[in-house]
Parts: sequence; structure tokens; C-alpha cells
Amino acid sequence: MNVDNPVDLAPVLAQLQQALTNLNTVSQQITTENAAITQELQTQTSEIDAVLESLTTVNGELDNTATAVNQHTSDKALEITQALTASETEVKNHVTSKFGAHTVIKSIQRGETFTAENNTSNINLGNINVDKSIINAVVVRTNPVGGSPGAIRLEHNGVDAVLYIGSSAGVEATSYVSWEVVEYA
Repeated sequence: MNVDNPVDLAPVLAQLQQALTNLNTVSQQITTENAAITQELQTQTSEIDAVLESLTTVNGELDNTATAVNQHTSDKALEITQALTASETEVKNHVTSKFGAHTVIKSIQRGETFTAENNTSNINLGNINVDKSIINAVVVRTNPVGGSPGAIRLEHNGVDAVLYIGSSAGVEATSYVSWEVVEYA
């Protein structure tokens, strides 16, 4: 083959050689940057894994605590239910022992009152048999909370039954009392 027009490829080859050198330099920079990014990602992944492990541990502890709280709540609910059942049985036994197995309620009187320091509420209940009656009362104390509501008693004054509700002497508090007197036949 005869070449009539020879072309000098040396400058083109030199340009290609320079481009390859530049490309190799850029490739090395990318590889170095990728290595740094990979190392940073591995470090961050390790930190995230440590946080997740810590959270998993805390979550396990919370689960254990929640389980313990639920068990405690269940135990207390059972204890309260048993105490209420025992109290109900005690009241039934008391009523049965006092009034017989087949008691009939003759009358029920209910009301609310409040007493302040050293005061007594006297509530006339009419002519009922105090020996066949029981008192149920709920007392709420305020200012200060707690303490004794004082005496709550049912007596016959010769004409009528009277419910006496007194406050504790020397205690500056008000007692709100919701009361019920049940008379059995």
C-alpha cells in the first residue's frame, strides 16, 4: 500500500497520551475520594448500629418494665377485688348475724351534709329502730385532706332516731359526708 499523503500522528498521539494521564489522575482522585466516603459511611454506619443496639437494649428494658408494671397492676387489681369480695362477705355476714338470714329492708334514708371544726350535724330520721339499722357513710375531707371525720353514730333520743355526724376537735377542716341509714324489718 502506498501512502501519498503521510500524516504526522505524533501530536495526536501525544494529546491522547496526555488525556490518558489526566484521566488516570482523575480516576485516582475519584478512587481516593470514594475510599474516604466509604470510610466515613462505615464510621457513620457503626455509630448508627451502636445507637440502634442501645435503643434495642432500652426497648428491651422498657418491655421488661412494662411487663412488671402490668403484672403489678394485675396483682393489685386482684388484691383489691379480693378485698372487696371479703368486705362484701363481711357485711353480708354482719347483716345476717344481726338481722337473720332473710332480711327485709324496711326503710332507707339518704342525705348529704358537711361539718366544720368542732361542729356536729344532727339529722332527725323519724321513728326507726336503731337496733335494726346500719349506717353507710362516705366522708371526704378537705382543707386539710385526710384525718378523722369525727364520730358518726345513730341514737334514739326517746322520740326519734338521730344521726350524729361530728368533726374532729381541733382540726380545721370540713368533712363532706354522704350518708345512708338502712333499717331492716
